[in-house]
Amino acid sequence: MVLAAGGSTRMGRPKALVGIGGRPALARVVEACREGGCGEVLVVVGSDAEAVGAAARAAGAAVVENGAWARGRSTSVKAALPHLPRGAAAMLLFPVDHPLAGAEVVRALLAAPPAEVVVPVHGGRRGHPVLLSARLFPEIAALGDDEPLRAVVHRAGRTVIEVPVEGDGVLRNIDRPEDLPPG
Repeated sequence: MVLAAGGSTRMGRPKALVGIGGRPALARVVEACREGGCGEVLVVVGSDAEAVGAAARAAGAAVVENGAWARGRSTSVKAALPHLPRGAAAMLLFPVDHPLAGAEVVRALLAAPPAEVVVPVHGGRRGHPVLLSARLFPEIAALGDDEPLRAVVHRAGRTVIEVPVEGDGVLRNIDRPEDLPPG
């Protein structure tokens, strides 16, 4: 599940469509999911839904529209939950503003032992994307619209596996023009 519904106010244009290495950030994320071993890739759109949705379809992803995107990120996850494949054991939650995390990160997360939460770690810091067990789906669905997903992820007693990764792309949040890599 790729989160690409936000208003991108700090970037000034849709983050999903920002070019990185000659390709839109969204295309990089969808490719990382596919090459990393994910099945179906869902992209949640909201603000700029038409343009971002077209880019998602061009990248080979399915699109879920979140009409409540302005009320918080949790609304996007909740909007997409019913569209996950039946019997999905987990979902990879991949924010579009972390387009430098590649397929090798996705493969590492998917290869980890089963846990409620699997997170990539670089230099002792947790990053994105995050793999969430289906056991958490009911708790996620019950979140308030403005309640952050971390309320579920960080709940006491959670089984969390940290997967060390080489590159710092899991930590690189592309929120503003100055966050973009050179070139």
